[in-house]
Amino acid sequence: MNRINPIYILILLSVLLLMLIYKLDSTKEQLKDTQIAFASTEKLAIKLSSLKEVYANKQNIKKSLQKILKHSSLKSLSLQTKFKNSSLTIKANNIDKNSLNLLISKLVNNAFVISKMKVRKVSGNSAELSMEIKW
Repeated sequence: MNRINPIYILILLSVLLLMLIYKLDSTKEQLKDTQIAFASTEKLAIKLSSLKEVYANKQNIKKSLQKILKHSSLKSLSLQTKFKNSSLTIKANNIDKNSLNLLISKLVNNAFVISKMKVRKVSGNSAELSMEIKW
């Protein structure tokens, strides 16, 4: 009379097996979700590292800015430039619209962080420019 019925043991083991299978399935789903999140995080990290290579190279940024400012169309202008440790300030009191268009298109199409830019129309063909580029 003190013996445990083998059917009870069999039922207990089958219930434990079902619980383990359910837990295994839920863990597999969590693993799939984690793998998807890891893949998207990895893509983001690759993009950020490539952006860091472009934006963090201070010497390359300075050389690019100097090259743009030495452009033949921009040399004749009276641009006031101030290179600082972490920024460049460009000011022009009277710049014609073609030169302004050239300068802004060169700066915007490169990898520069333009923190301030103010363009004000002075007359029909000229404008006033104030700009700060940081690195």
